[in-house]
Amino acid sequence: MKKQTKLILIIVGSIVALLLIATIALIIALANKEVTPITAEQFKEEMEKRDFMITTATTQFAETDYVKQVYIAIPSDYSYQIEFYEFTEEKYAISFYNNNKDIFERTAGSVKAENEINVKNHGKYAISTNGKYSSVIRVGNTAVYISINDMYKDKVKEMIKRIGY
Repeated sequence: MKKQTKLILIIVGSIVALLLIATIALIIALANKEVTPITAEQFKEEMEKRDFMITTATTQFAETDYVKQVYIAIPSDYSYQIEFYEFTEEKYAISFYNNNKDIFERTAGSVKAENEINVKNHGKYAISTNGKYSSVIRVGNTAVYISINDMYKDKVKEMIKRIGY
Protein backbone atom coordinates (compact mmCIF):
# COMPACT_ATOMS: atom_id res chain seq x y z
CA MET A 1 0.00 0.00 0.00
CA LYS A 2 2.83 2.39 0.87
CA LYS A 3 4.58 1.68 -2.44
CA GLN A 4 1.36 2.44 -4.38
CA THR A 5 0.88 5.75 -2.58
CA LYS A 6 4.50 6.67 -3.20
CA LEU A 7 4.17 5.73 -6.89
CA ILE A 8 0.98 7.76 -7.26
CA LEU A 9 2.63 10.77 -5.62
CA ILE A 10 5.62 10.48 -7.98
CA ILE A 11 3.34 10.27 -11.03
CA VAL A 12 1.19 13.21 -9.90
CA GLY A 13 4.31 15.23 -9.05
CA SER A 14 5.78 14.48 -12.48
CA ILE A 15 2.57 15.54 -14.23
CA VAL A 16 2.42 18.79 -12.24
CA ALA A 17 6.09 19.50 -13.05
CA LEU A 18 5.49 18.87 -16.78
CA LEU A 19 2.45 21.14 -16.78
CA LEU A 20 4.43 23.87 -15.04
CA ILE A 21 7.27 23.58 -17.57
CA ALA A 22 4.79 23.67 -20.49
CA THR A 23 3.07 26.76 -19.03
CA ILE A 24 6.38 28.56 -18.58
CA ALA A 25 7.42 27.65 -22.14
CA LEU A 26 4.12 29.03 -23.49
CA ILE A 27 4.51 32.28 -21.56
CA ILE A 28 8.05 32.70 -22.88
CA ALA A 29 6.91 31.99 -26.44
CA LEU A 30 4.10 34.53 -26.20
CA ALA A 31 6.39 37.14 -24.67
CA ASN A 32 8.83 36.76 -27.56
CA LYS A 33 6.16 36.96 -30.26
CA GLU A 34 6.10 40.18 -32.23
CA VAL A 35 2.89 41.30 -33.84
CA THR A 36 3.16 42.92 -37.26
CA PRO A 37 1.46 46.33 -37.36
CA ILE A 38 -0.83 47.14 -40.25
CA THR A 39 -0.84 50.52 -41.94
CA ALA A 40 -3.69 53.00 -41.74
CA GLU A 41 -4.50 52.20 -45.37
CA GLN A 42 -4.70 48.48 -44.61
CA PHE A 43 -7.04 49.23 -41.70
CA LYS A 44 -9.21 51.36 -43.98
CA GLU A 45 -9.37 48.66 -46.67
CA GLU A 46 -10.18 45.91 -44.16
CA MET A 47 -12.96 47.88 -42.54
CA GLU A 48 -14.44 48.94 -45.90
CA LYS A 49 -14.58 45.24 -46.87
CA ARG A 50 -16.78 44.77 -43.83
CA ASP A 51 -19.09 47.64 -44.86
CA PHE A 52 -17.84 50.16 -42.32
CA MET A 53 -17.93 53.82 -43.19
CA ILE A 54 -14.48 55.36 -42.92
CA THR A 55 -13.79 58.92 -41.86
CA THR A 56 -10.38 60.49 -41.69
CA ALA A 57 -9.59 62.49 -38.57
CA THR A 58 -5.99 63.31 -39.41
CA THR A 59 -6.70 67.02 -39.79
CA GLN A 60 -7.57 67.18 -36.08
CA PHE A 61 -3.87 66.49 -35.45
CA ALA A 62 -2.51 68.89 -38.09
CA GLU A 63 -0.52 70.80 -35.49
CA THR A 64 1.39 67.67 -34.49
CA ASP A 65 4.17 66.20 -36.56
CA TYR A 66 4.00 62.70 -35.07
CA VAL A 67 0.53 61.59 -36.25
CA LYS A 68 0.69 60.19 -39.78
CA GLN A 69 -2.93 59.09 -40.25
CA VAL A 70 -6.13 58.64 -38.24
CA TYR A 71 -9.16 56.71 -39.44
CA ILE A 72 -12.47 56.20 -37.70
CA ALA A 73 -14.49 53.15 -38.74
CA ILE A 74 -18.25 53.26 -38.09
CA PRO A 75 -20.78 50.49 -38.84
CA SER A 76 -23.84 51.34 -40.94
CA ASP A 77 -26.08 51.60 -37.85
CA TYR A 78 -23.71 54.17 -36.22
CA SER A 79 -23.74 52.12 -33.00
CA TYR A 80 -20.02 52.48 -32.21
CA GLN A 81 -16.70 53.50 -33.67
CA ILE A 82 -13.19 52.09 -33.86
CA GLU A 83 -10.34 54.61 -34.09
CA PHE A 84 -7.04 53.70 -35.75
CA TYR A 85 -3.90 55.81 -35.34
CA GLU A 86 -0.65 55.53 -37.26
CA PHE A 87 2.25 57.44 -35.73
CA THR A 88 5.62 58.40 -37.21
CA GLU A 89 7.46 56.43 -34.51
CA GLU A 90 6.70 53.67 -32.03
CA LYS A 91 7.47 55.90 -29.04
CA TYR A 92 4.40 58.02 -29.88
CA ALA A 93 2.18 54.95 -30.02
CA ILE A 94 3.54 53.90 -26.61
CA SER A 95 2.77 57.34 -25.20
CA PHE A 96 -0.75 57.28 -26.69
CA TYR A 97 -1.30 53.82 -25.17
CA ASN A 98 -0.07 54.83 -21.71
CA ASN A 99 -2.05 58.10 -21.65
CA ASN A 100 -5.32 56.45 -22.63
CA LYS A 101 -4.80 53.54 -20.24
CA ASP A 102 -4.32 56.06 -17.42
CA ILE A 103 -7.49 57.92 -18.43
CA PHE A 104 -9.51 54.69 -18.51
CA GLU A 105 -8.23 53.72 -15.06
CA ARG A 106 -8.90 57.14 -13.53
CA THR A 107 -12.44 57.41 -14.89
CA ALA A 108 -13.47 53.84 -14.09
CA GLY A 109 -16.24 53.59 -11.56
CA SER A 110 -16.92 50.13 -10.25
CA VAL A 111 -14.66 47.96 -12.37
CA LYS A 112 -16.31 44.80 -13.68
CA ALA A 113 -13.35 43.45 -15.65
CA GLU A 114 -9.89 44.69 -16.45
CA ASN A 115 -6.95 43.09 -18.24
CA GLU A 116 -3.63 44.06 -19.74
CA ILE A 117 -1.07 42.38 -21.95
CA ASN A 118 2.17 44.20 -22.66
CA VAL A 119 4.94 42.30 -24.46
CA LYS A 120 7.52 43.01 -27.15
CA ASN A 121 6.12 45.49 -29.67
CA HIS A 122 2.49 45.36 -28.57
CA GLY A 123 0.21 46.01 -25.65
CA LYS A 124 -3.50 45.74 -25.00
CA TYR A 125 -5.49 47.21 -22.14
CA ALA A 126 -9.23 46.70 -21.75
CA ILE A 127 -11.71 47.60 -19.04
CA SER A 128 -15.46 47.10 -18.65
CA THR A 129 -17.19 49.36 -16.18
CA ASN A 130 -20.64 50.91 -15.74
CA GLY A 131 -21.97 49.49 -19.01
CA LYS A 132 -19.01 50.75 -21.02
CA TYR A 133 -16.16 48.85 -22.69
CA SER A 134 -12.92 50.74 -23.30
CA SER A 135 -9.72 49.46 -24.83
CA VAL A 136 -6.46 50.76 -26.20
CA ILE A 137 -4.23 48.51 -28.27
CA ARG A 138 -0.73 49.28 -29.48
CA VAL A 139 1.23 47.43 -32.15
CA GLY A 140 4.49 48.97 -33.28
CA ASN A 141 3.82 52.54 -34.40
CA THR A 142 0.03 52.09 -34.50
CA ALA A 143 -2.78 52.17 -31.96
CA VAL A 144 -6.48 51.35 -31.81
CA TYR A 145 -8.79 53.24 -29.45
CA ILE A 146 -12.22 51.99 -28.44
CA SER A 147 -14.74 53.43 -25.98
CA ILE A 148 -18.19 51.96 -26.57
CA ASN A 149 -21.37 50.65 -25.01
CA ASP A 150 -20.65 47.24 -23.45
CA MET A 151 -23.30 45.58 -25.63
CA TYR A 152 -21.07 45.98 -28.73
CA LYS A 153 -17.94 44.59 -27.07
CA ASP A 154 -18.05 41.18 -28.78
CA LYS A 155 -18.57 42.68 -32.25
CA VAL A 156 -15.66 45.06 -31.77
CA LYS A 157 -13.38 42.35 -30.39
CA GLU A 158 -14.12 40.27 -33.48
CA MET A 159 -13.23 43.19 -35.78
CA ILE A 160 -10.01 43.80 -33.88
CA LYS A 161 -9.13 40.13 -34.17
CA ARG A 162 -9.71 40.32 -37.95
CA ILE A 163 -7.06 43.03 -38.32
CA GLY A 164 -4.61 40.93 -36.30
CA TYR A 165 -4.65 43.05 -33.18
